[in-house]
Amino acid sequence: MNEVVVRTDSAALVIPAASPEFSWRAVIAGAFVASAVIFFLLFLGTGIGLSLFTAPEANATTAAHGVTLGAIYFFAAQAFGLAVGGYIAGRLMGPVLESRDEEIFHASAHGLVAWALAVVMTATMVAVSGLALAGPGLNAAALLGAANQTSQAAPSPTDVTGYWVDMLFRPASGGAQSNVSTTAGAAAAPVSGGRSEVEARGEAGRIVAVSVVHGGKLSPDDHNRLAALVSQFTGTDMAEANQRVDDVQNRIQQQAIAAAEVARRITRFLSLWLAASLIFGALAASAAAVTGRWVDDEARMKAI
Repeated sequence: MNEVVVRTDSAALVIPAASPEFSWRAVIAGAFVASAVIFFLLFLGTGIGLSLFTAPEANATTAAHGVTLGAIYFFAAQAFGLAVGGYIAGRLMGPVLESRDEEIFHASAHGLVAWALAVVMTATMVAVSGLALAGPGLNAAALLGAANQTSQAAPSPTDVTGYWVDMLFRPASGGAQSNVSTTAGAAAAPVSGGRSEVEARGEAGRIVAVSVVHGGKLSPDDHNRLAALVSQFTGTDMAEANQRVDDVQNRIQQQAIAAAEVARRITRFLSLWLAASLIFGALAASAAAVTGRWVDDEARMKAI
C-alpha cells in the first residue's frame, strides 16, 4: 500500500493512501437520521398548527392559510432534516486522502444517496402509516354503516342526490302539485297506478345517483323515465319535464367539471411543490455532506 506524508507545522504524519470508497454505513446512518428528524418536525408542526385555531373558528380563509403555511413548513422541515442527514453522512465517511475536487464530489455523492434513501424510507413509512390508519377507519365506517342500516328501515339518498331530486319534483309554476295530496298524512299515499311520490322519488334518486357517478350523463332511457316521473308527480307537461331533467343534468355536469378542475389545480400545486422541495432537499443534503466532510478533516488535523 502506498504511503502519503502529511506535513504540519510541528510534525510529519505518514498515513496510508487509500482509494476513495463508498461508505454505505455513513449513507444509511444519515438517511435514518434524516427520516427521524423529518417525522419529528412534521408531527411537531402538526401539533402546533392544530393548536393555533379551534374547529368553530375555522373557515375557508383559515383553511387556505393553513395549507399555505403547512406547505412552507413542510418545505423547511424536510430540507432541515435532509441537511442533518447529509451532514452525518459526511462526518462518517472516514479519512480518505484525495484532492479538493474529489473530496467535494465524493462527499456530495454520499449526501445525494443519503437523500434518495431518506426519501424512499419516508415515503414507505407514510404509506405504511396510512394503511395502518385506514384499517381501523374502514372498520369504524363499516360499523357506522351497519348501525345506520339497523336504525333506518329505508336509507335515504345522499344530501346532494336528494337536492337534485327536490329540484326535479318541485311543483309546477303557479300552483301546487296536481297529483299529490298536500296533507302530511297523504304524502305517501299511492297515486297513479299504485305508485306513491315517495317511491317515485326513491327511483329518481337512484337514477340521479348513477348519473352523478358517470359525471351527470343520463342514458336516453333514464332521461325519459325521469321526465315521465317529473311530469306525473308535478303536474307539468312533458316538454317542461324534459327541460327540468336537462337543467339538472347540465348542472351536475358543471359541478363535476368544476370539482375536476379543483382537483387538477390541487394536484398540480402539490406536485410542483413536492418536486421543488425534493430538489432543494437534495441540494441541502449534498451541501451538508461536503460541510461535514470538511469539518471532519479539520477535526482530524487538530487531533494530529
